[in-house]
This record gives sequence, C-alpha cells and structure tokens, in this order.
Amino acid sequence: MRSVLIPKAGPPEVLEVRESADPTPRTGQVLVRVRAAGVNFADVSARLGSIPTSHPSPPILVSRSAPS
Repeated sequence: MRSVLIPKAGPPEVLEVRESADPTPRTGQVLVRVRAAGVNFADVSARLGSIPTSHPSPPILVSRSAPS
C-alpha cells in the first residue's frame, strides 16, 4: 500500500510517499481498493501549516491507497 505523509509543514517537496503492508480489515470492516485519489485545498493548507486542526502537528497521513 502506498501512503503520502506530511512529516512537517512546508513546500510540496516535504511530502513523502511510503510503502507499507496492506491493512487487514477487522470484523464488520471492509478493505476498499483505491485506484485514484485527489488532493484538496484542506490537504494543501495542512501541508503549509496554515489551518488549525484538532489533530496533532505533523506528521499527517494524507492518503492511503493499495498499489494497482
């Protein structure tokens, strides 16, 4: 599975693409294959560090998708 992580606020170059094991669904959960994902304004604002969030400071996991 690939994921995009924002380890710290900054320009697009701070984004990190990481590979990790596919998650295993628990009882009552399903695993959904994502073939495409987008980046929205909130993701860009989070990367820039310009919006307050209820989440802790970076690192922030932006997207996770299974390899195609």
